[in-house]
Amino acid sequence: MSSITPGTIYTAKTGDTLSIIAQKAYGDATKWPIIWKANQSSTKSTDPDIIFVGDKFFIPIDPLAEISRITSIKSSMSTKPDDEITVVIGEVELKPLSARIIRNMDDGIFAWAANIKWNPGDNLNLDNNLLPFTYPVASVFIGKTLIVNGFLYSSNPSLTIKGRIVQLSGYSPMADVVDSMVKPPYEENRVALVSRIKSVLSPFGMNLQIKQGIDTGGECRRVTGSPTEKAFRHLSFLASQRGVLLTSTPEGAALLTQANVDGQSVGSIIEGEHGAQEFIGEFDGRKVFSTYKAIGQSPGRHAKTAIAKNENIPRSRFFTFVANETISGEMQGLANWRRSKQFAETVKIRIPIQGWYAPNGELWSENTMVTIVSKTLFLPDGFDFLIRSVEFILDGSGKHSVLTLVLPEVYTGEEINYPWSI
Repeated sequence: MSSITPGTIYTAKTGDTLSIIAQKAYGDATKWPIIWKANQSSTKSTDPDIIFVGDKFFIPIDPLAEISRITSIKSSMSTKPDDEITVVIGEVELKPLSARIIRNMDDGIFAWAANIKWNPGDNLNLDNNLLPFTYPVASVFIGKTLIVNGFLYSSNPSLTIKGRIVQLSGYSPMADVVDSMVKPPYEENRVALVSRIKSVLSPFGMNLQIKQGIDTGGECRRVTGSPTEKAFRHLSFLASQRGVLLTSTPEGAALLTQANVDGQSVGSIIEGEHGAQEFIGEFDGRKVFSTYKAIGQSPGRHAKTAIAKNENIPRSRFFTFVANETISGEMQGLANWRRSKQFAETVKIRIPIQGWYAPNGELWSENTMVTIVSKTLFLPDGFDFLIRSVEFILDGSGKHSVLTLVLPEVYTGEEINYPWSI
């Protein structure tokens, strides 16, 4: 019996059943529900016992097998030096010549790119995994810490006078959700946020984890999407209206969480000290408004509205948006949230620093607090920012990180604690 590679699309043939397909994919016919759950919204059949020749089934990664694989790889990384990056493609460990890894708390995807030396024929397993459009499982570690787990999406080989190099790029599985459109049902009534997220993620074979203790709100009266709307954009906007974030875990699952604005600072970055030589600020007054108005989806004069003011902005500037979900009594919260979230695009601070580790000895991490002291950024007395994203870089100049920072209230809906008031 021929095998099927999980993470790919399989076209049903004469005699196939979901059990037979599961046996080919997982070596276990009883795992057919994994395939059925991921394809219910796209297959012609409404009965798992009846499938049609020509039906295309996305074959998800078996969650239990993936947990076992990650556990095994983590064990093999336990003795790696803290300052070493390891890329694992399938079962092959690679030490890159250069690498860049980025984790962002609110765009869903963790990503990486690396250059490796490659000599075809030395490792047939690696050769097969580098073939275009095969999407092998790929993981990236710093020391013994898993940073990104997902798939290899591109391999770009080149032969130069310096030898043969392959430039690799990989992403967490959320990349498929970011790139793909929403599948039916496009509209749901009386649905909880978690239920809607699971419904949209189901065709991608993704599991959803929920951070303990977060409040995702009550039922939405109505949620609407469209065939041309990107799936992640649809879900992240719904989540943002509840004050929560949809992102990824290092292992590659979807994660519903919230900003860690009450966490302890991982330490201070002081201008001119400990390799902190560059402080880059962007404060764009055209991307922020003094008034934010939320409008519900009911037509005409029956639409519910709410207004949030930004008292820090002295200009008369107005922003109006339509909420694509309707929740009784929560329109004001949606307006407040948009007022705060807008500062994610208005205030951008980037700080390149030496090394990959924070003052507290831990790897830099998104969704943690850090104290910034900088005359260049008009912060001579210091201020606590939230780390929105972290880039880990290995290149000819050594090992360094780039932090992108935002004001903490960006992800809470609260009024901005404005550190630049005169």
